[in-house]
Amino acid sequence: MAEETKPPAYPAPGPVELKKIRDNIYIATGGLGSNNGFIIGKECVVGIDAKMDEASSVRALELLRGITNMPVKYMILTHGDIDHVTGLTAYPPDMTIAAHHNAAQDIEKAGNPADKKYRPGVTFTDMMDINVCGKILHLLHFGPAHTAGDTVVYLKEEKTAFIGDLVFIGREQLVHIARGGSVSGLLKNMEELLALDADKFLAGHYDVVTKADIMKNKKAIEEKWKTVGEFVKKGVPLDEVKKAMGVVDRVMPGGRIFPGIVECAYMEITILKKG
Repeated sequence: MAEETKPPAYPAPGPVELKKIRDNIYIATGGLGSNNGFIIGKECVVGIDAKMDEASSVRALELLRGITNMPVKYMILTHGDIDHVTGLTAYPPDMTIAAHHNAAQDIEKAGNPADKKYRPGVTFTDMMDINVCGKILHLLHFGPAHTAGDTVVYLKEEKTAFIGDLVFIGREQLVHIARGGSVSGLLKNMEELLALDADKFLAGHYDVVTKADIMKNKKAIEEKWKTVGEFVKKGVPLDEVKKAMGVVDRVMPGGRIFPGIVECAYMEITILKKG
């Protein structure tokens, strides 16, 4: 009898750590879920994303209090994936939460967090500049990429940008087709990131990304896009394309399988060809 294959479980989280990026910018790594950021202003703090569980967010806030006693009054979500939002319940319920309107819709549909006080109350479409906690922040949406609701939080003076899941390091980039993501849109987003006057890009699952990192990722995805396009022109089925390109399905905790760049590109190019 064949041995039962069990889907992987989430790895045990490492300790939450608070890392200084600039004099007024920190990121909380470790714990469950994505990194999250803190921008320390004159009279309050702006948060960027939360973690996946309340305990990890509580620990991040404990570490923040070792830096400042100012409250988190504003929260910006880079998109609506659960590993960026379900830890919001550790934060003050009266804080203002902002996100792209597509991300807000994703959060509403998923029902996470269950407490509706932690749903975005401020939304935007293409771009929005805000002056909060004495800091001017530029919220930018460059079109569908990882999801249809990605937000880049750009601090021009600090030459720093929070980029959510637009760039992965050490693992394949994820594009959530089911949430309106797009491989071609991801390439466009990377072009826009490279055009920003910034030298530190803070990603959801990596500490500091450089422009060299972004250029490397962009080139790799462009090569896959081109190769997949050639297969589609020849009418090669997806399973044969994946085999030829050495694609191994990535099974996530819980048994979910997220399609990789090759599969997402195949679906997108096929649709474009039909259209």
